[in-house]
Amino acid sequence: MTGTHIIGVSMLKTGRLLERSVRGMAEESCCAALSEAGVAPFEVQAVWFSNTRQALMEGQNSIRGQVALREIGLAGAAINNVENACASSSSGLWNAVNAIRAGACDVALVAGSEKMIYPDVDKKTVFRTFLGGTDIQRIDEARLLFRRLSGEDDEASSSDAGTHTFFMDMYAALASQHMRRFGTTRRQIAAAAAKNHGHSVFNPLSQYTHAMSADEVFPNTSRSGESQEVDGDFTGVAISGPVEADCKAPLVVRGFFRVEAEGDEPMHPQLVLVA
Repeated sequence: MTGTHIIGVSMLKTGRLLERSVRGMAEESCCAALSEAGVAPFEVQAVWFSNTRQALMEGQNSIRGQVALREIGLAGAAINNVENACASSSSGLWNAVNAIRAGACDVALVAGSEKMIYPDVDKKTVFRTFLGGTDIQRIDEARLLFRRLSGEDDEASSSDAGTHTFFMDMYAALASQHMRRFGTTRRQIAAAAAKNHGHSVFNPLSQYTHAMSADEVFPNTSRSGESQEVDGDFTGVAISGPVEADCKAPLVVRGFFRVEAEGDEPMHPQLVLVA
């Protein structure tokens, strides 16, 4: 029989880790995942390494995975660099699993290390790098769509002052459209944000690990859901908090192969860890 299983996983606490490097975070987390799996670096035959910001922020392009992982004994593995926005690491896992199933390798490592904020780079520059996550040739069309979804005049201006990312405009526009179409209130949105903060209390690797009430999310929103704010802007707490540096969970994926003698009961290898 054959099977593909995740046998090791590790993750760093997300947060404002300004003093950490992409390489340092990758090395620490990957070594921990390999240790948990009981796999030596030389046993890893293929690696999928994901990162989306290092080329833009540091100029490290083309060989990000090779640079990040060569010092921990993975230079002999086939290292593949994956950049696919928020789906980068899941795309790496998809490729690793299929490589094992195809017989191209027996042991693979999927890793991701991301650093979004740098001490010597201003936030306006950082926020503008997010524009690469949309069609830059049609950015004006996207901004016009956001204004229409928000119920604003076509001539209204979109924020480009470096106070938030392009995607915050998108999330706010979609929320505004949902409120107009379905009658969703700010209080309900605040309750959803508060619920997620409640979950974070039980995850020590979350960036924020404190509970927040709906009143804390939207301080000027009444129990009835009606906003008492004059400008009607959403708050950063309700939409999204910045994760300035993190290391996505590396996974060690292994294929198991066993030839069963006639009459043997089928054996199913145990799943060691699932991310």
